Amino acid sequence: PLDAVSISKLFVRPEDLAQTLADLKKTAAEKDQPIAIMVAAPDSEQARWFHALLRGTAEDREGIVIDDESLKAIRDGIRKCRVFWLDAAQLEELKKLIPDHELEEKHDSAMVFLKPDGTWLCYFEPDPKNEPERSVKNLMSAIEYTAKAE
Repeated sequence: PLDAVSISKLFVRPEDLAQTLADLKKTAAEKDQPIAIMVAAPDSEQARWFHALLRGTAEDREGIVIDDESLKAIRDGIRKCRVFWLDAAQLEELKKLIPDHELEEKHDSAMVFLKPDGTWLCYFEPDPKNEPERSVKNLMSAIEYTAKAE
């Protein structure tokens, strides 16, 4: 399985988040793709959960209660998005750049879905420790909602 160090390399902390988001929106709009931003502390349980679910091997997803069909649906849904991994240290800054977001104050991790133009769609907050099955169902709902919004 991937260690926390290799997962933490996915998460970026851009100096100019506004410019990074503008570039992301430009590419997403050109390809008419929704945007999925994974926000987590790079060494967190949530970061490992996101990674195992989206990119991990069977070995990486030990402890995630999910059937193969649901896993495929989630991965296929995310593949349709322009994906960006953001260090949770910049979540407050990100919130200021997304008009009409519904993110609550206390998020330490989230998967944020935006339309190709960068406007708000929805978000998903994982709870891999307490209710992993519910987290998977909620993520699938967010992905379905994002797909319908295209």
